[in-house]
This record gives sequence, structure tokens and C-alpha cells, in this order.
Amino acid sequence: MKVLFVLDLFPPHIGGAETLFDNITSNLAQSGIEVSILTQRLPGTSAFEISKNRKIYRVYSPIRHTFAAAAAKKCVELAKNVDIVHAATMGGLATVAFIEKLTKKPVVATVFEVWDKLFLTLQKPPVSIINYAIENVSLDHYKNHFCAAISESTKSALVNKGFNRGKISVIYPGIDKNLFNPLAVPSIKNKNPTIIFLGRPAAVKGVHHLINAMPRIVSKLPNVRLLLLLSKNPQTDYKKAAGMVKKLGLQENVKFLDSKPVKELPGIIRSADVCVVPSLSEGFGLSAAESVSCGVPVIASSVGSLPEIIKNGFNGILCAPADPASIAENVIKVLSDKKLKRYLASNGPRSVKKFDWKRGTKQYIKLYKSALK
Repeated sequence: MKVLFVLDLFPPHIGGAETLFDNITSNLAQSGIEVSILTQRLPGTSAFEISKNRKIYRVYSPIRHTFAAAAAKKCVELAKNVDIVHAATMGGLATVAFIEKLTKKPVVATVFEVWDKLFLTLQKPPVSIINYAIENVSLDHYKNHFCAAISESTKSALVNKGFNRGKISVIYPGIDKNLFNPLAVPSIKNKNPTIIFLGRPAAVKGVHHLINAMPRIVSKLPNVRLLLLLSKNPQTDYKKAAGMVKKLGLQENVKFLDSKPVKELPGIIRSADVCVVPSLSEGFGLSAAESVSCGVPVIASSVGSLPEIIKNGFNGILCAPADPASIAENVIKVLSDKKLKRYLASNGPRSVKKFDWKRGTKQYIKLYKSALK
């Protein structure tokens, strides 16, 4: 079987979607599937390379929204020689729809989450309006296609949008348990109670709610430390987070960490007593799953897929979204109760066994066969 992935972003770009498709495509190639990837060319990358038995083609596009046009010609050329076209993001919709009509090749799509009106709440015009429109046009196009949803939450959102329930497969991302496990050696020495946040500073990730919770936490636990492992994009959001820390006088309690390679993350996570995932929407909370896999309890918002990962009172605690008081209350609860913390930590690794790349790869192959029929 030959599969062409059309991705607007792919490693070395860093992100949850990129991690998922890097792992899935490499596992598919390892299982005997012929994998080609068409993606955006980033600085320092070549137009073509073979990596882990995958043929990777890159075309220049100044921004994500122009990728579909930039990739059209190459996509036509590559699609003629494959069995399945996999639309892994919304970014290449126009090209994929064109290829589908031109070549009659079956198309499957992976959907991460449905933001809908959340775009209009969390982003500013005109970007919010453009993204809202793109998502709705994309979802309308894929309604009757075979699709992979990365969580039950995403599947429910798609069904609410009119998708055929029988054509949606829930295929969770995996976790490298050889890396993310309780045996990882803490890389940051700190005797004080420590909180960690990993992710983008974008509003949807809710880091500003965690920062606003810190004065309450510090009032009860003066020596507490918060490690913010933040990417610096979007830059305006990063600067906003740094400005909040300064304005609230939290410089002694908050330490900013630069983004790290995946192999360094387990040691950083294991340096913390609790991880906070205060997202306002989450297709799949990778940082939550990786943290509990490392035996670190998680305080997470009760939104999206997070309740599928965090079982309240078992491997972490669910709190109200966009609520600094709720975050603070539950962080203090876990950090002040050593018995509770040990109980939550001990349950973490066995609670994420279903998040497995090999299992996901088999599910994708099954999805492809259904689409080919």
C-alpha cells in the first residue's frame, strides 16, 4: 500500500500534530507501507530527503495559509502513484479536494479538535475569522469521508457537526514509554515544591490562568517554584506571560525554560511534583499523558480530551477551566498531601497503556483498508 501525507507542517517544526505524524509515518513505513510526505519547506531543510524509509518532499510557502496553492503541482504529480491520500491537517484542504476530483484517489483525514466559535473568542480579527471559515469549510468537505479523530471528545464534536459516526475511528496518539516513565532521572535539582507547565503560550493553552493562580499558591506555599517550559511562539503571547510574572512580582517563584528536544523532556517533567494543564480546548493533551506516564500527577482543566487522560482522583485532578482559584486550590491540595501525591503518581504509568504508537499504526492501516473498499 502506498500513502501520500499532505501536511502543512512537519518536523523540524515542533508541535503536537508534528509529533503525531512523525511517529505514525515512521511506524507505517516500518510496517511495510510506502510513505510519501508533502509538506512546507522550512529554513535549513532540503527539497527532498529520505528519512526512516519515508520520502519527504518540501515546497516553499511563505505562510501556512498559502501551502495549498504552493503544493498543488507537486501534489498532483505524487498522488498519481499512491493508493491513499492522507489529509493530516486542514492546511492543504484546497489541494486535497482538487486531487480527489482529479485522480479519484480515496482521501482520509485526521482531525485533532473542533474549535468552532472558540476561534472568535481566543483570536483577533482577521485571523480569527479566516481560521473559523477554513475550519468550517474543511469539516463540511470531510463530512462523508473516513476520518481519524484523536480522541472521543473530537469524535463527539465531529458527530455534532454532521459527520457519519460509522466512518470515524478514534485513534489516540502514542507515548514513547521507553522515554516517558518513572525511571527518568530528574534533570533539575530543586528541594522546593515544584509545578511544571509545558507547551505554547497561546491563549488556548491557558498558561495565563496558571500564572494568575500563583499568588494564591505562593500565599500558602511561599517556597513553591513554577517551571514554565514555553515555546517563544507566538512571541506576543510569550511576552505577555513574562509581563504577567513581573507585574505579579513572581520572579522569585517562576522560572522560564526554553523549548527542549523530546529526549530531554522526561528529566524535566520528573523534576516537578505536579504538572498543570490549564487548556481551554484540547484535542489530545500530550503533556498531560507524558507527565502521568512519568509518574507525575496532573492538574488539568475538565475540557476536551483531558478527562480521557486524567481520571479525577486516580492519576490527577480535574479543575474548572479558566479558573485560577480552582487551579490554585487543587495544586495546593496535591503539594500539601504527600500521601495523595504518592497515590496519584503511582497510578499514572498504568493509566496510559492505551496510548501506543504501534496500536495506532494498526488502526490507521485498518482505516485505509476501509477507505479503499
